[in-house]
Amino acid sequence: MTMQQFVGSALTIIWIGFFAYWIFSAVRDRAPYKRRSSRFSVLTLAAVPAILWLIIVGQFAPWLLAARFLPDTLVVNVAGILITLCGAGFAIWARIHLGKNWSGQPAIRVDQKIVRTGPYSIVRHPIYTGLLIGIAGTAIATGSVTALCILVIIFVVFVLKSRIEEKFLREEFGEEYERYRREVKGLIPFVI
Repeated sequence: MTMQQFVGSALTIIWIGFFAYWIFSAVRDRAPYKRRSSRFSVLTLAAVPAILWLIIVGQFAPWLLAARFLPDTLVVNVAGILITLCGAGFAIWARIHLGKNWSGQPAIRVDQKIVRTGPYSIVRHPIYTGLLIGIAGTAIATGSVTALCILVIIFVVFVLKSRIEEKFLREEFGEEYERYRREVKGLIPFVI
């Protein structure tokens, strides 16, 4: 097995495990919605920038899709795999703490509460933080410019999506949520 095959296999196992847990917990923790945004708006928010980037790069710089930004070394590959694993683990930890309050789209669930335990005491959107860390690890492990660009696109999408979610939460919880916002950063501890 070559190094690239090992890296590809390790990343595939991590992400398949992550998504398997995600699907299982989404089915297990269903709760009725009180209010939610359109699924189409969230899909558009994520899909449009990614599609535009692929069209532009594919048309004007196809070589960029295969370019590397880091050397293909054992240290870089292992570091990327470990960072991916940590990011996926952080997002799963957040999902466990969120429980029935979780939704794939900005929404308020019936009987929803503000969760401030575990990773929610570190950042307000730890699922996004964990996914960004995981994608950054994947970009490092693969050294792929494409993965790095996807990280930037997803970061922008998560910032926009978190603003929609925060609007819902402010409207639902008022001063209680405002206090949480003042005390805990959104995506990156101590930064934003």
